[in-house]
Amino acid sequence: MSAIEAMKDILNTLIYDKQEYTENKKIIVDMVTDQMFDIFDKAVEKYHSYTIELPITIENGGQIPTYAHESDAAADIYAIEDMEITANSYGNPVRTGIHIQLPEGWVAMLLPRSSIGAKTPLRLSNSVGIIDSGYRGEIRALYDNTSNESYQIHEGDRIALLMVMPSYRFKANV
Repeated sequence: MSAIEAMKDILNTLIYDKQEYTENKKIIVDMVTDQMFDIFDKAVEKYHSYTIELPITIENGGQIPTYAHESDAAADIYAIEDMEITANSYGNPVRTGIHIQLPEGWVAMLLPRSSIGAKTPLRLSNSVGIIDSGYRGEIRALYDNTSNESYQIHEGDRIALLMVMPSYRFKANV
């Protein structure tokens, strides 16, 4: 028995227990439950879709974020200019030239690329950058250089990952 059929049986039992059960009543209950599941499916599709349209403004020289593979959770974002990050420095903003317009109820996260962490002395200053739906400024990656040598970033280098997902608010229950 499918989950939908089981739900219909439970609903029928709750509504018609100890009452005469007719085929017409069953048809009505089936119609109601079918509509409930249609509404639920549409809500899931609308609010938990794996793809959203994301308006992006790109400055001169900027690149659209790209997914390396169809199954990737986050897209690569690119440096818009050459930049030297000096030794033992902190909070160096690396420009991307992109501005996004997240819909309300969504959040973007700027994440470090694992290859940067493994192969360079660079670390994102805030580990994960949170971009709220109301932010319209340029996305910049803030990098710390943890070595005693300067590090060069070149225009077009993949410098971070951008992940977009639904954002749920909570009510504190103390």
